[in-house]
Amino acid sequence: MVINLLLIAGPLVAILLALAGWQWMVQSLLPSRVREAEKWLESDDRRSMRLLSSVLALDKRNLEALWLTAQMQAKRKQYVLARMLLFDILQHGEFNAHVTERMVRQRLASIYELLGEHEKAMYQYYLLRERGDLDPEGLRHLVRLQLDRGNLDEAARVLAQAAEGGIRDGELLYLEARVLFERREFRKAETRLSQAGDLHYHSHERDLLLGKIYFINGRFAQALAQFQRLPDSDFESRELESMLGQCFFNLEDYDGAVATLEGLLQKFEAGTAAHSEVAFVLGSAWENKGDVKRAVGYWDQVGPHSRYSPAAREKKRFYTQVIQEAGLQRFLASPFVQFRMVTERLLECLGFTLKQRLYEDERNLEFFCVNQDLYDSFDTHLVIVTRHTAAVTPDFLNEKLKRLQAHRGKSLCLVAPNIPDATRAFSQSHHIRLYDFGVFAQFGLIRME
Repeated sequence: MVINLLLIAGPLVAILLALAGWQWMVQSLLPSRVREAEKWLESDDRRSMRLLSSVLALDKRNLEALWLTAQMQAKRKQYVLARMLLFDILQHGEFNAHVTERMVRQRLASIYELLGEHEKAMYQYYLLRERGDLDPEGLRHLVRLQLDRGNLDEAARVLAQAAEGGIRDGELLYLEARVLFERREFRKAETRLSQAGDLHYHSHERDLLLGKIYFINGRFAQALAQFQRLPDSDFESRELESMLGQCFFNLEDYDGAVATLEGLLQKFEAGTAAHSEVAFVLGSAWENKGDVKRAVGYWDQVGPHSRYSPAAREKKRFYTQVIQEAGLQRFLASPFVQFRMVTERLLECLGFTLKQRLYEDERNLEFFCVNQDLYDSFDTHLVIVTRHTAAVTPDFLNEKLKRLQAHRGKSLCLVAPNIPDATRAFSQSHHIRLYDFGVFAQFGLIRME
């Protein structure tokens, strides 16, 4: 009987010992291997992979080992293998505090993004969102995916619901600014970017978007400051290079404009809208640098259907038909200080005495003057000298007449390089004194050769 009991108990003891060994392996050996694999994950991924493979060979459903192996395969850019491992975890349906379903689904979504399968990525994010388990990072990814696909309304809806739920940080405010920018609500977009900065969200994409808003609103100095904060790699963008060159041009840094735009022009196909825009600005920069020949060469490259075509044709006509003398062309592009000094000498030659400077910029000067022979009178005359090459229109003169009347002035006098016949007729009927730019040469104020 004792022998029978031993024969029966022997296998049972063996089974119990095996179970105890398995339990020890599951509770102690395998977790220690996983922890060691995690420790070597960054510095020696081969060693880490051997440890994880040994764990999965013994327990193919080991949650932590599957998770770390998926992370390692993603790091190695083996995205298909990583995706299969994450699917295994979801299929098993077992999670813990260290590896949650949210972590697995958001990692799966990020891999779908890397593979370009954006619909599948958004499905994972929306699934978590419906369960109320989507964290701010996942929310930001979801909004970016919608924005990249041009789904502004859906991106705005997700952001609004996030704000209602109390989820609001600097990056989400930046993403809201992107929505507003695409809707051309630039003032609101600028406000959101400012709020994002207040929440310590600072990034190159925020600097770029803020620079674009400043550029669109004509705040070129602020736009340039934003663009110059960007890394060199961002300037591979043709759009950014174009805006940078135009900032230099509008800030009257014509050397900077030429240096930026001449290289950019070669990157665009001739005849395209972008090529025509850059060619026109380049021509205008060379015009202001005093090289009319180069300017005309660039204006010749403006396509016939470009929105810049009429202005380019007018500039070419002006320099080839209206102002052909080299001396006048140089004076049109002379430094502002010289332009103002010579203009004030012209006032004396025309019989005026300067009473007050009303306005000045790089291309225009406006004065209130009195006649020299009637200096003691109270009659004032509005004298305008412009070196804009665009044709002076009757509407322009009409606005100046209104200003003259508002100041109770007696007469209007205009000196301009481009006065068409219609404007001359208008001036004659309204008793406006007109002078072509050749008047500077008539009084010997500039050299014509």
